[in-house]
Amino acid sequence: MNEKFDWTFGLQWVAACSLGIVLLGMLAFASIWSVGEVVEKALGETAAFIAVGTLFGALFGLGASGGTGLLLRKKGISAARWIAYSVIGGALGGMIGFGVTLSLLDAEALPEVVTGLVVGVSLGLPMGIGQWLVLRQVGDGANAWPVISTITYVLALMIGLPLGGEGREWLSLGVIGLLAGAISGLGMMWLLRKQPALA
Repeated sequence: MNEKFDWTFGLQWVAACSLGIVLLGMLAFASIWSVGEVVEKALGETAAFIAVGTLFGALFGLGASGGTGLLLRKKGISAARWIAYSVIGGALGGMIGFGVTLSLLDAEALPEVVTGLVVGVSLGLPMGIGQWLVLRQVGDGANAWPVISTITYVLALMIGLPLGGEGREWLSLGVIGLLAGAISGLGMMWLLRKQPALA
């Protein structure tokens, strides 16, 4: 069966996701240190990890979903729900990934690839489940979306995080954004593919 993929949509998806992750990721990096410092002084290190994780996850979810939500609106999918569920899923995932997992482990001693795996699963799965709630109207193929989302962020973060460091956050976020956009874009193109009419 010959299926039609919308490559223009796919390229727009990569651009929207990449740009959103880079811009809001830089905002997240700029704000989490000051927020984390204040919360740590007031409530301790675990509370700081939870606050930082929640803020980072929410901004990451907004960055990944803002532009892509506008693209989905053109396909008849609610942009507001896509963005809201992504932000909520990102916040919950960030709280779990940073707050629980990284505060229980020695975050400084973890290799960045392992941190990418942990944070990728903790962001990708809840964001994917939230987004699946919006995508269910598309059909049964939407059931694969939480897996696609989890794989997307695991790979993007495992590859992108080790490229970062003091003054190189933009490089790390750029790679994460491009990979997240490309992988999730292919998944969304597959999900929204058009099948030609039978003659």
